[in-house]
Amino acid sequence: MQDQLKKKSSFRNLLEHPGFRALWLGQVLEQLSDCIIWMSLFETAMVQSHYSPKAASVTLFWLVFPMILLGNFAGVYIDRWNRKHTMIITNLLRVGFSTLLFVLVGHKAPSEWNYVTVFFFSAVTQFFIPAKSAMIPQLVSRDELLAANSLSTTTTWVVVLFGGAFGSFLVARIGVPDVFLVGAAVFLLSAIVIHTIRSVDTRTTAAAQAVQQVKSIFHDMLEGIKYVFLTHSTWFVSRRIAVLMVAVGAFYVEGLVLSNTVLTRNGQIMKGIELFGYIQASAGIGMLFGPVVLGFVSKKLAKMLNFVRMSFFFVGALTILFALNSSPWAALAMAPFIGMGISIILILTDTIVQTSLPHHLMGRAFSSVITMRNLSFVIIVLAVGFLSKHINPKFFIYAFSREQIVLLLAGVLVMTYSLLAEILARIFRDISGR
Repeated sequence: MQDQLKKKSSFRNLLEHPGFRALWLGQVLEQLSDCIIWMSLFETAMVQSHYSPKAASVTLFWLVFPMILLGNFAGVYIDRWNRKHTMIITNLLRVGFSTLLFVLVGHKAPSEWNYVTVFFFSAVTQFFIPAKSAMIPQLVSRDELLAANSLSTTTTWVVVLFGGAFGSFLVARIGVPDVFLVGAAVFLLSAIVIHTIRSVDTRTTAAAQAVQQVKSIFHDMLEGIKYVFLTHSTWFVSRRIAVLMVAVGAFYVEGLVLSNTVLTRNGQIMKGIELFGYIQASAGIGMLFGPVVLGFVSKKLAKMLNFVRMSFFFVGALTILFALNSSPWAALAMAPFIGMGISIILILTDTIVQTSLPHHLMGRAFSSVITMRNLSFVIIVLAVGFLSKHINPKFFIYAFSREQIVLLLAGVLVMTYSLLAEILARIFRDISGR
């Protein structure tokens, strides 16, 4: 009976574990503060540019570019450093950068100074994310990994989406400069919570030996990339997540503009950034149901790759429907279903990576997957921001706005890729006899 209880991987049992509970709460606070800072930066850029998609894309570039530049290097060091201490230090550094943004924006400093600060702020963040993901397998058993990833991944995206709504509310009510100080305070609280995790050294034995052998940083980085590209399951995950970012990137560039346009048509009942935040929160509600759906099909998760394919198609189709509407209420109603599909994909992909790779490569492998995801995101962000002005709604039969057209094309691309990838995979299996 006791063995059966130990095998249960419910969220309640996980949160009764002091180490995992502290990691989970520290993650919630860190991501909430991150969202607050992001919404403040978005509003600053959009107001200064009179809601130009190009301004949103430039801001996103400086936030995401460090993820691409430093992602793999961060993963290598994560496997060498104490992961708990790494997360604490990154939070404390972001306290300083958030405070600096408060000073710069409050005194209307040149935008170049803001971008430099944003770059370093985002660069530091790259050490927190893989450290958190790589630490989970060391705090829970292998049987609890799916539940732990369900809770961690769902929490990540729910906080991102609800945090966006909370951040947009704060920006609209107390103003951008002061919101940066709120973010700094929450980062500090996250560092304090993570400090309570009882662990002497969270590096794996293999990683500690790697330090003693003074292995090449580039060798370790390439080793992580090799596992991602040469392992079938992780390569499957990486390329689909990369394409999924097309829809996400299009939404972040055009979402604020679309929110402002929709409200103009239907009466200004709130600020554009508030509707944008509330749509994210609505998607967050849907993400809560991702683990519920996985709970019903848990006995069939041996076919996780097929389930990812179906969820991918589902998200693409819903993005198309989302783009076709021009009502704020319809957008709020559809967002939960998109959030649920994204939640399922992210939970399963994290689990696939963790169960496919050696334990001592976990940090650099996660960094490689994250880098591929961010590279596709920043490419679509820049493409949409700089090319959207060339999209002429007059070329379309129906009266769509430019923002709707961009989201429609993104949804079509995601859904089409999902269909073509499945067809090509079946042809390959027939030819190879696998």
